[in-house]
Amino acid sequence: MSQSILDKEGLTYYSSQIKGLINARADATLSNVEAADFRTKDNEANIITTAGTGAAYTATVPGITALTAGVGFIMVPHTVSTSQTPTLNVNSLGAKNLRRRISNSTVTTTYGSSANWIGANKPVYVFYDGTYWIVDFPRPNANDIYGTVAVSLGGTGKTTVTADSFLVGAGTDAMIEKTPAEVLAHIGAAPAGYGYGGTIPDLIEVTSDDALKTALDNLLSEMPEFSARNVRIIHSGSQTVNGIQGMAGQGTLYGSLYKHTNSYAILRVFGYLGYAFSLVKTSTWGEVGWDNPPMASGVEYRTTKRHNSNPVYTKLIDFGTLPNATSSNIDIGVEYDKITDIKGIATSSSGAVTNIFPKGNSSGGIDAYVYAAYPEKLWVVAKTNLSAYTAKFVVEYVK
Repeated sequence: MSQSILDKEGLTYYSSQIKGLINARADATLSNVEAADFRTKDNEANIITTAGTGAAYTATVPGITALTAGVGFIMVPHTVSTSQTPTLNVNSLGAKNLRRRISNSTVTTTYGSSANWIGANKPVYVFYDGTYWIVDFPRPNANDIYGTVAVSLGGTGKTTVTADSFLVGAGTDAMIEKTPAEVLAHIGAAPAGYGYGGTIPDLIEVTSDDALKTALDNLLSEMPEFSARNVRIIHSGSQTVNGIQGMAGQGTLYGSLYKHTNSYAILRVFGYLGYAFSLVKTSTWGEVGWDNPPMASGVEYRTTKRHNSNPVYTKLIDFGTLPNATSSNIDIGVEYDKITDIKGIATSSSGAVTNIFPKGNSSGGIDAYVYAAYPEKLWVVAKTNLSAYTAKFVVEYVK
C-alpha cells in the first residue's frame, strides 16, 4: 500500500474546504425552518388577535385541542372589553370567563375592576387554570403589601401604630403619631367638657349660693381665658333662700359658664319649666339674677332687671281672701316707697274665674284695686263683696 504524506499547506487547504461544506449545508437546512418550529410544545409563543365582541371574545389558537390547565397564548384584544366579566371561547371549545388572580393567592380569582379593563390592541398573556382564562396581571390585595408605603404613594410610612393614637401628616415620607391630647392641642380645640355636644363631665353639689360660687371659682381656675363650658348642678338646700336655693326640688340644673378671665365670668343656668338665672363675676361673684324665677310664695328673688341702675327684686304675695265691700291689708316685708310695680290676679273659689287687678266690672267701673302703703303694707280696696275670691300679687321693688 502506498502512503501519501500531507505537508502543512495541504492540511490548511483541506481544513478550509471542510468548513465551507459544513456551513453551506447548515445554511440550506436553516432556510427551510419555519417560525412555527420554534414554538414550545404548549404553544406559549402563539400571538393571536381575537374576534367576537368586547363581552364575548373568540380566538383561534394553533395547537390547543382541549381546555387543559396550563395551556396559554398571547392574546391581542381586537376591541376594548365592555363587561367586568367577559368570556373567551378558544377554538370553539366553550366560552369561559376572563378573570384575574388576587396577588396573594394562586387560588382566588376576581373580575375586572371596570367594564373596560381589557384595552384594545394591548397584548396580554392568558392561560387556562382549569376553570377560567386568567389574564396574567394580578389584582393587588391590600394584605399582600410588603414593607412600608410612603406618604407620597398614598401610605403612612409605618408598619405599626400605637393603640389609641392618631397619625398626623409631617410633610415627610412617614406620618407621626400623636396622642389625643396632642391632637386637640395641635388643632386648638378646647379641652373635654367645653363647648356643646357630648357628655358634661362636671357635677357640682351645692348647698347654698356661696357653695355654688366656690365651686364655680374652682372650675374657672381650670379653664382657659375666653372659653366656655357646660356645667351641671345638683343642689340640696331649701327653697326659702334666694338664688340657687330657689331651684331646690326642681331637679338637676344645666347651664354654661363663660370665662373672660378669672375675675370676669358669667354663669347662665336653665332649670325645670324654663326657670333661668344668671350669675356675674366682676372681681367677686354678685348675686343670682333671675330671668324667670320659680316664684315660690314669700321668696325674694333678685332679677336681672334694673330700676335707676338698681337691681330689681320680686316676690309672690299670697293675699288670701278678698274683703267684702271694704278694705284690708297684709304686711309684705317690703317698704312701700321702694315698690316699682304690683300685679295681681283674683280667683274665684271654684277656680274657674280669674281677673287681673285692678278688677273691673261689666259696667266699666272698678270693683277693686290694690296699693302699697306705709310702712310695709299691701292694701286691697273692694267696692263690692269679693269674699268669694282669693288673690295673689307679684311685687317688684328696689332696696
